Order: sequence, then C-alpha cells, then structure tokens
Amino acid sequence: MAQYLRLVPFVGKYIGRIMNTDQTGGRAREDQVDHLWNNIFVYYFQRLRPEVFTVERESYLSPTQQRRANIAVVNLRNNRMHKCILFEAKRPSGQGPEPNPTAAEWAAAELELEQNLNLAKLTDGSVQGMYGVVAIGMWCRMFYVTTNANVLGPTQGLGAGRTLNLITDSKTIEEELKDWATNIHARTNV
Repeated sequence: MAQYLRLVPFVGKYIGRIMNTDQTGGRAREDQVDHLWNNIFVYYFQRLRPEVFTVERESYLSPTQQRRANIAVVNLRNNRMHKCILFEAKRPSGQGPEPNPTAAEWAAAELELEQNLNLAKLTDGSVQGMYGVVAIGMWCRMFYVTTNANVLGPTQGLGAGRTLNLITDSKTIEEELKDWATNIHARTNV
C-alpha cells in the first residue's frame, strides 16, 4: 500500500467522494479528482523536497493565453521556474464506484495533456523532459515527453503504458512519482 493512502491528509475522503461512497451523493466532480491529486503531488514533491519543488493549482501555461493545467509541479532550472509535471483531470462519466473511462474520454484527456505539455515547453523553454498524468475518476495514466519530442510517450517505470487504479495500483503510482522526483532533482529527465 502506498504512503499516500495512509499518510496524506484527506486522501481517503477524496477517494470516497470520487467513488460516491460518502454522503455527498451523485457523481464525482472533476475538482474532487484535482484535490486528491493535489494532495498527492504536494506530499511527494513539495513536502518531501521543498527546496526543489512547488505545486500550483490552475497554473497558466503561457502569459499570453488563458490555457491552464489543473495542477503543475514546478522546479528551478537555470535559476528559472519551469513546469516539470502537468496534471489533467476529468470526472468519470459512468455510474458506480469505479466506472471505466471510455477510449474517447482517454483520447480527449490525453490530447489536452499533450497540448498543455507542449505549450509549457514552448513558454518555459525545452530545458528538461516533462512528465504528465491524466486521471479520470479513480483511474490514471502516466506519461513522459522528452526535450526533443512533442508527443506523449510511456514512462520508464512500472506504470509504463498502463491504466492504473489509485487504490489497487497505489504502489506502482508511488514508485513512479518517487522516480520522477529523483530524476528531476538529479536532472536526468532529458
């Protein structure tokens, strides 16, 4: 079991809201997925390495556009702030505690993430490879874009090319995030 399921405040409450197992009723809203992942990113990046990372919600990707990432993890590279991880969330469209997203839902969310990553690279400069997460309800997919690429690719870790569940695959998600933090800090994310 990943630490975020035990140690991060409020994660269990957000999971309950996403799975509709608490008293809020109705389908989970996108902001509940955002809040859950914001807590996870703060724990693995900002809290564990505050001198290296910060986490931004609704982060603008360009000073000349209104386009925003749901969440961005930011680091310092060459004494400038650079987005190194972007997150895109969508609410689940199906019913039940863990509805499976459709292929169309994944495609739309992944395209949005890819466009956001490319805009952030254009704005901040392509000084490092970037990671990305797309989450739809309780499910997520994790990606990597090198400094020379403009398309989403699989990560190098255990989650490569997989659709992961926040509970049953929590250890894999945790290992990916730890690897990302290590690679970004060591500047091996090229």
